[in-house]
Amino acid sequence: MFGMTLYIENAAEGLQGDGVNTFGIADLFGSKGVNANVGFQMDVANFFSGARAVISPSDVQTFFESNVEKIGYIHLKTSINRKAQLFLDGNELPFEVFFDSLSKHGKVYICIEHTNPETLQEAYANHQKSVDYLLKNF
Repeated sequence: MFGMTLYIENAAEGLQGDGVNTFGIADLFGSKGVNANVGFQMDVANFFSGARAVISPSDVQTFFESNVEKIGYIHLKTSINRKAQLFLDGNELPFEVFFDSLSKHGKVYICIEHTNPETLQEAYANHQKSVDYLLKNF
């Protein structure tokens, strides 16, 4: 009614729940899930570095491509060996997969996200490394 959308981020959920005690992000956005007024804010690393269950990159890609229309924006963060990194440097499911699908659907909002460094100077340095990585590779 007011033109507002609630966006929900994937955090520690797996893709699928057990049907009794837990739910997964695919359950939330599936056919029996939330309505059209609820959107998806995806963190591209959380499926790998934050999820309670191990999720394969191919399963994440399938879910992402099936739900890209529901995405308002993404948190761009790096996960390597199931651990979030301090700056952008690739990901377990390559950024290209996300960028290609997002651009095809006119989704242009991306937020760079880092894990917390020890000092403000490290935060600045990590941000610069991330920007340099993106400029070099994209």
